Amino acid sequence: MPRKSYQPKNRFCTNSRLSEGVFLLLLRGFCYGRSASNAAQITSDWAVRNGYKKISRETVSKYFIALGSNLFYSYDEASEFDDDYLDTLWEMVYYEHEVDYSEREELNQIGLFAYINTLQKMSKINNGLSKKYFKSHFGHAIFLTVASQEHGDECTSYLYNAMINKLEKNPLTI
Repeated sequence: MPRKSYQPKNRFCTNSRLSEGVFLLLLRGFCYGRSASNAAQITSDWAVRNGYKKISRETVSKYFIALGSNLFYSYDEASEFDDDYLDTLWEMVYYEHEVDYSEREELNQIGLFAYINTLQKMSKINNGLSKKYFKSHFGHAIFLTVASQEHGDECTSYLYNAMINKLEKNPLTI
């Protein structure tokens, strides 16, 4: 017999074992550009103090990848990036950690240099970005860059609020 009413544990993420409070703290870490390890430590400390189970770095990483992928596919021009082009961007970010002058001019013309710059900063913090999850990191970098250009110092709180509004309408599926 079906349930008459069901109150989900987390309205922002379906099929999640995380409570809404833990998920929101994790989302804040994502929006502030924290590494999965750092966010896991902060989230676990908070969770234990508030009677929830600890959260592992692997779990945080899984949610960060899902959030970044969600951002990438909501980017209007994501369909223009084929896999070969994304591989080229990944090599620029991961292997060199620098973009030479000719590549910089080309990226400026198509409006990608700011994103690459953000990706390089993320790559240095995380000791490299996985090729397998590059779309996720790229989506995150796009929105961090756009938010910082439009909202300056308040970009992370803008991104956090925008993500909450987006996830209320279309919850993340894990």
